Amino acid sequence: MKKIAFLALYLYSVWAIAQVSLVGGAPYSFDNAAALLPAADLPLIQMPLVDAEALLAEDALVSDKQAPFRFGKEFDADISLTNDGWLDILPDGSRLYRIAIKCKKALSINLTYNQFLLPPNARFYLYTPDHSHQLGAFTDYNNKTHGQFSTSLLRGEITILEYYEPANASFPGIININKVVHGYRGLRSPEKDYGDSGNCNINVNCPEGAAWQNESRSVALIIEGGFRYLHGCSGQ
Repeated sequence: MKKIAFLALYLYSVWAIAQVSLVGGAPYSFDNAAALLPAADLPLIQMPLVDAEALLAEDALVSDKQAPFRFGKEFDADISLTNDGWLDILPDGSRLYRIAIKCKKALSINLTYNQFLLPPNARFYLYTPDHSHQLGAFTDYNNKTHGQFSTSLLRGEITILEYYEPANASFPGIININKVVHGYRGLRSPEKDYGDSGNCNINVNCPEGAAWQNESRSVALIIEGGFRYLHGCSGQ
């Protein structure tokens, strides 16, 4: 599966949550499916239905100057991966938790977490049922002092969450979801193009950007509140 570095910023009124995943590796279940409960039999959290036509009609009455582009319907949730998910005890004593979240007819799903704390060497992934789209691994590197987190959009109406915790973990991990966003329309292309940046913006290919070449290969998606799209950009 082709992978690129991806950085998503979810902006809130008081603080910002940033997610950075480790490139490389795959969820444990990808290579060990025969020894585990089939993904189709995992606990499935069904979110409420969304009236996409009604939401689109509301959006048609709002201009970009009044509010950022809305792409999703946000639902309150209280989903604990370690309490509500399926647990497989692996041969070496490690623990594997999995759960699926479904938003019927959604184009995408993204999540926010009010509790997120992982021990060293634990790994957290999200992916589509066909394994075509994956986020993670997220690790203790992603722990924040405020204890909250967010993950970006995954295509389709079902997202599978998988958490691997080593047998000798120094403490039990906590992954609790408090918001599920049902994406009812796709993200549009930005209106600005090459040459439209402001005078204060420095192109990464200018001499001032010499120290930022690795970062320039990243892509940023900026979302407000988890369900409104501000804009996206690349580092180039």
